[in-house]
Amino acid sequence: MSSTPQFTKSVAANVAYWRKRTEFLDVDTYRELNRDRQNIFKAVKFGLRLPETWLDTVELALELFDYFDKQGYWREWLPTLEQILQDCPQDKLALRARILDQLGLFYRHNRQLERALALHIEEEEIGLQLGDLERIAFGRMQQSGDYWRLRQYDAAEKAAKAALTGFHDCGAGPVPLANAMMMIGLVHQSRGALDVAEEWLLQAVNHFREADATVSLARSLLNLGNILENGDKPEQALVCYYEALSFLKDTDNEVDKVRIEHSIGTLYYHQGDLAAAEAAFIRANTPYMRHWGPIYERSMTIMNLANICLVQGRLDEAEEHWRICINLWQQIGSNLMLANSLGGLAETLVARGYIKQALPKFDRALAIIEEFPDDAWGQRLKVMFLEEQADAIEKIKARPSAVPTDGRPQVLLTEDD
Repeated sequence: MSSTPQFTKSVAANVAYWRKRTEFLDVDTYRELNRDRQNIFKAVKFGLRLPETWLDTVELALELFDYFDKQGYWREWLPTLEQILQDCPQDKLALRARILDQLGLFYRHNRQLERALALHIEEEEIGLQLGDLERIAFGRMQQSGDYWRLRQYDAAEKAAKAALTGFHDCGAGPVPLANAMMMIGLVHQSRGALDVAEEWLLQAVNHFREADATVSLARSLLNLGNILENGDKPEQALVCYYEALSFLKDTDNEVDKVRIEHSIGTLYYHQGDLAAAEAAFIRANTPYMRHWGPIYERSMTIMNLANICLVQGRLDEAEEHWRICINLWQQIGSNLMLANSLGGLAETLVARGYIKQALPKFDRALAIIEEFPDDAWGQRLKVMFLEEQADAIEKIKARPSAVPTDGRPQVLLTEDD
């Protein structure tokens, strides 16, 4: 792009202005940037077009990572990072690794897990080329998160432990160590080893407290609460959830707040307090989430509301909710959650007397679950769906005029990103 010296000077000054303004990011800065977000996009857009300002603009874009991550604007920012990676010279290895790290994480947020994993493997390879122990550890840390979400637990644990060793070797601070510990704990949770998972998460929480890393601490408390709840420690879990919310009350981290409300609602549901459960799910169904929130969290909210409607006998509402979230799970390829919702829809159809229409839903849900033999939650779903399917077949044989329902216990997973 050709430009006059005056235009180049103007673009450079604008980029410098935004780099200065975003040098220190906190809650107040985030709120200011929310009002000026489109101006940031313009500054970066023009800065990336000029060779004279390209590198400074890339630095600005990478420095804005926490803002776009914590505010949940990664889908808007993805095309910018994709363009930066495409234009980055192959010989600028250290810079490419930083771009790969961030772009891969935003792909992960967007449920593009295979693409995320490919970028984080490339990040590790660059670290190996450079002999950069910290970059190698970060690449492995990111891969562990990708593998975990792909439900490849052996690979996730191997990568997380390698990352933890790498962070120790390069003298990393408490936050990277805590992230690796949390990842190892989540792998054990997914396998059903809750006592081991709790030990790892307690270590992670303590490290985040030491670093005063508020958002990461809230996320680790949420994960710890999930483990405690699954381990039949609901009172301790609820303490974790409400403490996590307290750290976020003065922030605009809407996605994190919604995830916590999901867990609070699920806990109350399991305790039989349907009113408190529904209230939490309604709090999660904010205007922001309905219009701009990530599909995973939107789907989770709709699924939770579907289950409440099912248990309360509001079957038309339940069926509508199930069908919406099934469509959303399919969009992002979240197959185990899709299986869970198919099972919920099948149960709703049985409750409405449409038993023959329900049986293929059970079949499809069970076929999906077979793809995840190492997932503890998936195997619990399998047992539950097989029992419900057998009951439905018996009801067909008996040919009842109406089929009541007493509701299906819902076990939900909450992700950390």
